[in-house]
Amino acid sequence: MIGVVLLLGLTAVSLSAVVVVGGEAIDATQDRVTFDGTELAMTELDSRVALVGLGQAESRRVSLPASQRGTTTVDEDAGELRFTVTNRSTGDTVLDRTVTLGTVRYEQDGRSLAYQGGGVWRVSDGGAARMVSPPEFHYRAGGGGQPTLTLPVVTVSGDATGDSFVVTANGSDPLFPRSDDPALGNPLESGRVEVTVRSDYYRAWGSYLETRTSGTVTYDHDARSVTLTLVSPTEPRRLDDAIASESLNVVLGGGATVDSYNSSEAPYAGDDGTCPAGTDATVYVKEDLEVSGGSVVCGDMYVDGDLAVGGGITVRGDLVVNGDLSFGGGSGTVDADAIVVDGGLDLGGGVTLASDTVVVRDSVSEDGGVTVTSNVNVAVGGEYLSGSGDFEGTARVRGDFVPADGQYVGGTVRTAGEYADDGVWPDDDDATIVEGAVPPDLSRLDRARTIGEPNFEPIDNRIASTLDDVENDSDADDHLDDIESGSCWGETCTLSAGRYYLDRVDVGGNVVVNTTDGPVTLAVRNDFDVGSDGIEVVGDNPVEVYVGGDVRVGGGGDLVTASGRGDQVRIYGGSGSTYSVGSGSRVYGVLYAPGNEEITLGSGAELYGAVVGTVSRVSGDAAIHYDYALADQPAIDGDSDQHPHLTYVHVSVNRVEIDDD
Repeated sequence: MIGVVLLLGLTAVSLSAVVVVGGEAIDATQDRVTFDGTELAMTELDSRVALVGLGQAESRRVSLPASQRGTTTVDEDAGELRFTVTNRSTGDTVLDRTVTLGTVRYEQDGRSLAYQGGGVWRVSDGGAARMVSPPEFHYRAGGGGQPTLTLPVVTVSGDATGDSFVVTANGSDPLFPRSDDPALGNPLESGRVEVTVRSDYYRAWGSYLETRTSGTVTYDHDARSVTLTLVSPTEPRRLDDAIASESLNVVLGGGATVDSYNSSEAPYAGDDGTCPAGTDATVYVKEDLEVSGGSVVCGDMYVDGDLAVGGGITVRGDLVVNGDLSFGGGSGTVDADAIVVDGGLDLGGGVTLASDTVVVRDSVSEDGGVTVTSNVNVAVGGEYLSGSGDFEGTARVRGDFVPADGQYVGGTVRTAGEYADDGVWPDDDDATIVEGAVPPDLSRLDRARTIGEPNFEPIDNRIASTLDDVENDSDADDHLDDIESGSCWGETCTLSAGRYYLDRVDVGGNVVVNTTDGPVTLAVRNDFDVGSDGIEVVGDNPVEVYVGGDVRVGGGGDLVTASGRGDQVRIYGGSGSTYSVGSGSRVYGVLYAPGNEEITLGSGAELYGAVVGTVSRVSGDAAIHYDYALADQPAIDGDSDQHPHLTYVHVSVNRVEIDDD
């Protein structure tokens, strides 16, 4: 009898366990069925929101599976999309608009589904997100040369919390193009477009953007955001400047010279300390520039930042500064055809200002002993705070002209304010002084405000593809191993026409590149090091060097062309490279490394050609002789942009409201 009772008890326990386990399995199955059913319903919501948001219907109804297992909410503040358009030539922001996307979220047992930005996203209980259906984002590469981005941004608001909704339109706005703003028009010219999505599902957004565009996609994990970059096609890069630097701070050493010659007419004739007629060597600096006294620039100088000069400088052209201009104390002459300063001008003691035209947006401040010669015409948007010394020019001042005690004022002062000589005794008997005059014309300042930035887009993709292409199809030559290992001492190593792949270049001895029978391309995977030895280029055909590492020409080293041409050799570097030209070295050619780490020229070094990149220092007595033959040549053949192209853009904001039915 006891055994029967025990048996019945065990049976009851077993049945209970079966009921519990079976119940849990049934619950899990029901959870999965409910969640999967909701996923299908969310894709239907996606479809109906698109109909309403994009103007194909005024309203639509949609239902999720009725369930006690999950909750549905509308979060109007969740997620945002930022759309920016930048002019690559000027750096100006054409459009910067951020819109809140809003999210319809269904949550169940640690998992969630969300409608956001025209797409449906699924998040597992581990937190990983994946795309269920794509957002409203359409990029067509455009085999006909007209790649197009269409982005009808759908935003949601409302207070729905149940399982049956009404979706209604709530207006729309065009972002790009805009008929009322010519700057926001198609086709896009010299533009950079960035689309940034900040979202809990940013990784899934990024995966989609990578797959859809094969574009440049970057992540900011701290901000939980992803950014896609597209650029419009640009005009071919031109080598119009002797120096085009994007360094944050450039130093031009004392006695440094920038001049020009034209190798298509004659070799460089030498520098006698002046600028021969017809020379035109433009210098462009993206940020701040420091110049030691005695430097000479035979051409225009553009500084898109502040310029600090220690002593004098000669610019045989216009000096245009989009910032403050200051001259340190010492005996030096400031001589340029015209000086345009979209900031303030500070003249240190002992400086002589001899430029014909000077236009300053803010104030002019002088220390003691400054001389302003009689040919100078100054237009000042602020005050003119003069110092002891001689003022013999003409000043037109919007504010007050404040002379110094004992200063000789022998020129003309026309001030819209006052000639503020109270408490001081300047020698101004020979001066013409007019108070309450018409304010000066400052329209020349537009030159400083619209400085056109050269194309500094890195060429990493071009370098990488060239290295791979040449490696897979390199011409053979017995001297390649010697050039890689620096073993050209016993005999001269010669390379003839062809395409050559090298792991590195380490010139030991002498190397001749003979282009008589055709062009030469060198693809150097790592560093290109001339050292203190030499490379000579003979023949008339071009030489292109693509370098995956750094470039170095040691002190006394040479990379020369037999004809003296500065347009024959191009050395291309990537964004992670450094270029170093040592003291006393000579380089004929173009150093082209936009976006790179650093480019420096040592004392007494000479470059015949042009340099583009992060030029940080041109040391004392170094010289850059711009070869004007480069002005008609592209910097690099073909397309070199790192980002996929974009010609047409169509972006709008389309608002919908989702409420309980």
